[in-house]
Amino acid sequence: MNTVLFTGKNHLRSRVRELFPECPMLSVPEHIPDSSVILCDPESAVMLLQYSPHFKTVVLSDTPSYTEGTKLLSLGIRGYANTYIHGEHLIQALESVQSGNVWLYPEFMQQMIKEVTSGARDHSTILNKLTEREAQAALLVCEGRSNKEIAVHLDITERTVKNHLTHIFEKLGVSDRLSLAMLLK
Repeated sequence: MNTVLFTGKNHLRSRVRELFPECPMLSVPEHIPDSSVILCDPESAVMLLQYSPHFKTVVLSDTPSYTEGTKLLSLGIRGYANTYIHGEHLIQALESVQSGNVWLYPEFMQQMIKEVTSGARDHSTILNKLTEREAQAALLVCEGRSNKEIAVHLDITERTVKNHLTHIFEKLGVSDRLSLAMLLK
């Protein structure tokens, strides 16, 4: 995976150097290869995306917020996380963005689902494709509930919740929680 750091923040440089010792650190957008996933801070992302909105940009923020993340998503970022995200999760985020997907931290995704699904709608036609338990799990996802919260609410294991979600996604032709929430909006 071709990852480049584009930032002037020393603590972010140190963090990325710790996780990815070989990661190039560039300060001029013209030198960034198009195939790269770019790690940067929020301020650098705004500048970078004004220069070229097609970059696959993952923003690491010291104090991530829904407001900041939403603004950055509207500018074209592809990933958004806390600067101190666990290294393994950052690698997953970078791989996801490299593959053309968007990656957001779970709490952000839950808030986004709540925002998207705040209006009431008759879901019966869509939910008829699911078993009763799958339908219950789908509606809880639309409330922005985590797998753990769904498991507690339905008195099942998290593994069963994950199985339900796999079946829901297959039956409804969606690929993730946000797509499910949009479908049921």
